[in-house]
Amino acid sequence: MEGNLTKGPILKTLTKLGIPIMASSFLATLYNITDMAWIGLLGAKAVAGIGVGGMFTWLSQGLASLARMGGQVQVAQQIGRGERDEAHRYAQAAVQMSALLGILFAAIVLIFLKPLIGFFKLEDAEALAAAFSYTKIACGLIVFSFLSLTLTGLYTAQGDSKTPFAANLVGLAANMILDPVLILGPGPFPRLGVTGAAIATVTAQFIVMSILVMRILVTKKENVLKEMEKKMANQVNSSTFKKNQSQKKKNPWIPLVVIVVLALLMVLLNYFMLDVTNAVYQTQQETVQTESTTAE
Repeated sequence: MEGNLTKGPILKTLTKLGIPIMASSFLATLYNITDMAWIGLLGAKAVAGIGVGGMFTWLSQGLASLARMGGQVQVAQQIGRGERDEAHRYAQAAVQMSALLGILFAAIVLIFLKPLIGFFKLEDAEALAAAFSYTKIACGLIVFSFLSLTLTGLYTAQGDSKTPFAANLVGLAANMILDPVLILGPGPFPRLGVTGAAIATVTAQFIVMSILVMRILVTKKENVLKEMEKKMANQVNSSTFKKNQSQKKKNPWIPLVVIVVLALLMVLLNYFMLDVTNAVYQTQQETVQTESTTAE
């Protein structure tokens, strides 16, 4: 673990833990500012469309807090008591719940996309199209954001708030680079507009999640999730394997859940890749028509 929160001066300990958390919250705000700054170049209709889609992504944060806050509090309490095994179980459950909630929220939004967008009664066709494009991608792949938030909470519960800050900083940098490239399409890059903004945001969230996961796998420091992996591996290789079979049978749904989640992610990725391909094709067709009109 990064630090023991039960020892040392209280003010110094809280300050050391709290400053990176505060900075991470500021970085999260910069994500929206960056998107809006570049989308503003496309006009008010595009901004209105993203505003509608953003309502649903903000709504999802409340659901994501269920796994994050519950896991963070319970893991911190169990670590404070010195009960590592219980902390491992709570951490694993929090990650599983986060993935399932993210998939569930994405499925609900995609299934009821038309009535949800229609609730805001957008009359302009361009703003309506922007809302559909942004919401499908940003909410359809919201599971990356869910997992990032939960992993951030688990890191913080162990006294490590610097790693989530560094991961979010890298994600913000990626978002700031991808936004102008995908939204405006300079040079050989396609001009995707609102769709590009959604892709940039989701890609940044995936990068943050990947950094947090890789940190668990690569680092030699203690981590509740890494230790759970080691514990499971030791159980398989130990002489008490048969005795532990009865305990594993209590959770037979875990492999099935993993398979279902991976399958749904693949379906969603294929769906959005098709949507991106169509957007690129339409953009190229519009460019050709514009150039031909100008030539005439």
